Amino acid sequence: MKKDVIDQIQHDIGDTVYYVGTTLEKRQHPCPDCLRTKEWNALSPAGVRYTFACPRCSAAFQSNHALTLNYTVYTPTVKRLTIGSIRFDSAHKENSVEYMCVETGIGTGSVYNQDKLYAKESDAIEAARLFAEKQTKDSDIMTQQYNDSLSLSDYELSNAAMKSAEKLKISLQVKYNYFISDLRECFDMGEVKRFIEKFEEKDT
Repeated sequence: MKKDVIDQIQHDIGDTVYYVGTTLEKRQHPCPDCLRTKEWNALSPAGVRYTFACPRCSAAFQSNHALTLNYTVYTPTVKRLTIGSIRFDSAHKENSVEYMCVETGIGTGSVYNQDKLYAKESDAIEAARLFAEKQTKDSDIMTQQYNDSLSLSDYELSNAAMKSAEKLKISLQVKYNYFISDLRECFDMGEVKRFIEKFEEKDT
């Protein structure tokens, strides 16, 4: 081989290298419904207590995908390999050097670009981490999926706040209606004052 070609080759036959890759992994946000217990408890009017799988975060939950807590990301992988053959293609400027490895077949098998092979495992682990982060970030579908699942994972908090506010509104409305109704039954200002004082004592 010419010297400039040899200079481009970073690994030799028999060398141990570490291949940087990624794999898809399904993940799940903590469930706000069951607080990570993955169970719901129900008490019947007869006093019988039942326990069943949380319908929000269990694998069986399929009724409304819009409320899923699941999302997918790329995660790093590092594979230990042994160089079995070296290939050089001058037509490929970015990845002109390629390798085949003993573990995955020589002659027929997987071909590895040089930029995905590292001599040190620690370097490969860090490179794989950065590669996985970039793949996840560059995936518009995954980014949208993650953002949707993250916002929906907190829906119970806002839902509970709205329910609480609505319950308070109804309670105040009922009190107001009773107050006005009783006030109309008063015959004079003296009775009105006594009624108001009694109402204030009850409300404190």
